[in-house]
Amino acid sequence: DTLKISEILAYLAKEASAKIDDVLLKSYGYLVNTKAFKSTNVVSGWDASLSPDKKTIIFIRDLGNEDYNDLYIYRRAVAGGEIRPVLKASQHNMQAIAWPVFSPDGKWIYFYGSGERDWKPGEQGEFYLYRMNLNYGSRPRKLTDYKYITTPMSFTSDGDLLLVRRDISSVRASADIVRFNPNTRKREAVSRIREFITGAVFTPSGDSLLFITPRGIFSRSIDGGKASADLSWLGMKFPQLSNDGRLLKLVNKKGHVLMLDRQTGLLQFLGRSASSSIAFARNGEMLISRTMDDQVSISRLNFKQPQISLKEFKANLQ
Repeated sequence: DTLKISEILAYLAKEASAKIDDVLLKSYGYLVNTKAFKSTNVVSGWDASLSPDKKTIIFIRDLGNEDYNDLYIYRRAVAGGEIRPVLKASQHNMQAIAWPVFSPDGKWIYFYGSGERDWKPGEQGEFYLYRMNLNYGSRPRKLTDYKYITTPMSFTSDGDLLLVRRDISSVRASADIVRFNPNTRKREAVSRIREFITGAVFTPSGDSLLFITPRGIFSRSIDGGKASADLSWLGMKFPQLSNDGRLLKLVNKKGHVLMLDRQTGLLQFLGRSASSSIAFARNGEMLISRTMDDQVSISRLNFKQPQISLKEFKANLQ
C-alpha cells in the first residue's frame, strides 16, 4: 500500500529516526523489521536448524571470550529442557564452524568447519564440509575440500548431497554442480555453469539451482541448459528458500535480511541478523539470530504476522 508506506517514511523522518536501528527504507515493498513480528526468544546462540520432525533444535554457541573462540554445537528440544553438547570445535582442530543441519533421516548433522578463527561463510579461507552423529565425543568426518561454495544443504531422495564446486583450475571462472555420496565420498559432476558464482541454493525438489553472480541472480536446471534471469539485484549473498520454494531469503551488502515472495513479488525487509543463516519452520515461522543486550539469541518469528500499518508500527515503538 503506497499510501501507508509514504506515511511511515514521513513519520520516521520526523519523529522516529533515532529510535529505530537497521531498518532498510525503500519506496517499495513493506517496511518491517524483526521487532515488528510476533516473536519468542528460544535460546542464546546462532545458526539454528530444526530436525525433520521439528522437535529438536541444533545451534552454535561460543563459550569463549574476545581472545579465543570456544565454539560448540548444541541440541535441545524445541519445547524446552536440557541443552546438550554435540560438538566442541576445538577438540577437532576447528576454530570456526557454521550452518549445522540435520540429515533428512535425523541421524546425522552436517556443518561447515575451518581451522581459521576468522573464517565465515562466503569469505576467503579454507573450510570443509563435515558429518557426524548426535553423540557428544564422536569424531566428525571431513567430506569435502575447500573448493566448494557454502550452500544450504540439499539432499536427494537416496541420501546424496547436491553441492556446488568451483573449478579453480579453469582459465574462465566456472563451477560444477556435483552429486556427492557422503558414505562413499564418491563425487559425480552433473553439469557446469560457466559463471563466477558467489552464492547458491538448490530448489526444494533438487531439480534446479538458484545462483548469484556479479551480474545478478539466475536459475537453471541442474542437468544443464540455458540459465534464466531471476532478479537483477546486485551484491546479494546467502540465498535460502523456504520448504515450499515460495520465499527467497537474501542478505544485502549491509547485512540486512530481505525476504521475497516469489509468487507475488512482495519484498519485505527484516533488518540485520546476527547470522547469515535462518531456519524456516512451520506455519510461517522462522528461526533467526538477533543481537539483544549484547547477546546473540535465536528468536522464533511468525512471518505471517508483521505489523505494517502506521498505527501498528507506532504502537510497536512504545
